[in-house]
Amino acid sequence: MVQLWRAPSRLLAAAILGLTMAACDDVIEDVVKVERATYGELSSVSAGPKHTCGLRVDGSITCWGSNQNGESTPPQGEFASVSVGWGNTCGVKVNGSVACWGSDNYGQASPTEGTFVSVSNKGHYGCGLRTDGSIECWGQLYAGKASLPEGEFASITIGSGPECGVRTNGTLACWGSGQVSPPAGEFTSVSAGRAEQSYYACAVRANGAVECWGDDKFGQASPPAGEFAAISAGAYETCGVRANGSLACWGLKFGRASPPAGEFLSVSVGWRYACAVRVNGSVECWGNDEYGQTSPPPGEFASVSAARFDACGVRANGSVACWGSNAYGIASTPQGEFTSVSADGLASCGVRTDGGLVCWGDRRSRGLTMASH
Repeated sequence: MVQLWRAPSRLLAAAILGLTMAACDDVIEDVVKVERATYGELSSVSAGPKHTCGLRVDGSITCWGSNQNGESTPPQGEFASVSVGWGNTCGVKVNGSVACWGSDNYGQASPTEGTFVSVSNKGHYGCGLRTDGSIECWGQLYAGKASLPEGEFASITIGSGPECGVRTNGTLACWGSGQVSPPAGEFTSVSAGRAEQSYYACAVRANGAVECWGDDKFGQASPPAGEFAAISAGAYETCGVRANGSLACWGLKFGRASPPAGEFLSVSVGWRYACAVRVNGSVECWGNDEYGQTSPPPGEFASVSAARFDACGVRANGSVACWGSNAYGIASTPQGEFTSVSADGLASCGVRTDGGLVCWGDRRSRGLTMASH
């Protein structure tokens, strides 16, 4: 899932976007390092199935990995953001125009003219949020994605199922695959999930209440009452942090009747398990522990990211710790001080405090071979 926000930002923490599963039989035992001296100081990163691009602090873009369609050969110019898809890349320039490069067989590298604040590239199509808050998409607009809603939006969420957005007046709109009419009212955020071949979504109202709609086969669209600060929709379960810091989960319970008690800062749902950071910095996980993914190490953490069979977290001292299957070397973490980390099923990437990027795990799953350009 990728979220487009109205207000553009160039955070020093990485925005590792569009992380998708890719089959691969290589097991990488060494750490793949992306040296700062080679890539320069990065302000954000977008990782795709076979290539990765980073936005330097000077606004230029550098890419590495597969370059079969020119997706790792960015144009010159100063950019505010970059989004990697399957075989192509798009970015928003500082003047608000969108530039795309790489595969264009569906028109996905031919964006419309105008000024934008953000863009999300999903491979066969892309969508952008204009400066006036309207939505524009281009490329292979299949399964209802061409029927875009009207209005001014504050944010939109793009995933494998329906796309949903929160308008500036707080109302919701959804379109695309498996779309179901969202409820009326004023909302602050929305998160879409997918259970098997069906879809659902949950949103937080202005008063903190959560409302869900769509497929409810596992109860994932039947939230409890109460006030929430944030929610995360997964494949079969949704979890949220209440206003008082307690956790609540609904849907498939991963073998546990309820999440752990106590006060938490954040929660991340993986594949049939979840992990959360307590206010004291400790991480607690629950659910399927077949590969040790719910057995985090002790210590104080600032954040946690749960993937399919592995999880990673940034400790309070900036070091990264991972746990789980380690089938692709994900749990073999590099040394150093980090500001953020994103775990995926085959590889993980983190941004160091100096802006340098480090990735480890399956080399081919993220295209971790420098492209010459």
